[in-house]
Amino acid sequence: MDTRIPRWRTPRSYVGSVAKSRVGVTALSFPFGGAVHNFLTMIHAIYQFIGKLGYTHPLHPMVTHITIGLTIGTLAFAIISLLFRRVRLKLTAFHCAVLAVVSIFPTVLLGYMDWQEKFGGQWIMTIIIKMILAGALFVCLLAGLLLGRLPKGEAEGADQRPWRSPRAIAALVLYFVCTGIVIALGFLGGSLVY
Repeated sequence: MDTRIPRWRTPRSYVGSVAKSRVGVTALSFPFGGAVHNFLTMIHAIYQFIGKLGYTHPLHPMVTHITIGLTIGTLAFAIISLLFRRVRLKLTAFHCAVLAVVSIFPTVLLGYMDWQEKFGGQWIMTIIIKMILAGALFVCLLAGLLLGRLPKGEAEGADQRPWRSPRAIAALVLYFVCTGIVIALGFLGGSLVY
């Protein structure tokens, strides 16, 4: 079994005189440049370690499915709750949205790590779009969470029409938007790899 690290994992000089961005500014010229260098060195050390264990794949795709699945689950439970007028399923959609928001953080962190390791932090247009969409997903999911939470009487099962308020309808629209965003993020991620 070949345990060498693939060529795309070979470290580039992340900071210093040769690590210039497109505008020609080195990472060391920024405040916390040393901290950035230490973080990038740590990322490379993690990839070297798992490469020695025989795992040579990127880490980001493993956790991406959690965020995508929970976001699609949020929409699915919201639609089923709307169709069958089930308050409990609206609560399940809310719980999926909470978990989706929480899962964004490790997904973004591992995506950043893969970007630094595979692309050396190069600002490719696809990466820029993915970063913007990830921020938009976080904002939309958080807004959907705030709008989609159940009022006290509804949580106790008193209301049999869980989607009648304008807030709930806005949350449903946001769940559709979030699902569209995760589909776009998945497509762009796939276009980077394939």
